[in-house]
Amino acid sequence: MQIDHDPRELPRKALKFVAIATAVITLVLIVPISVGMRWAVDQMPIELTLLIAGAGVGASAGFFIGRWDAIRQFRSPRIGG
Repeated sequence: MQIDHDPRELPRKALKFVAIATAVITLVLIVPISVGMRWAVDQMPIELTLLIAGAGVGASAGFFIGRWDAIRQFRSPRIGG
């Protein structure tokens, strides 16, 4: 009898089980987390919410701008030199 899959890889049934379990856990957890986050944001003053959101956007932009390889990809190549 020949094995129809690589023994170092998970069989398809295991992958299917992991995918379904991940989907179910995600759906079960997303509702209380989103409701809790919505409640927490509603409790804060709008100015504080905007400050936190602006800081997050600024930190993300600074991270990507500050990476040397991220900047290099937007440069035009040197011609003749």
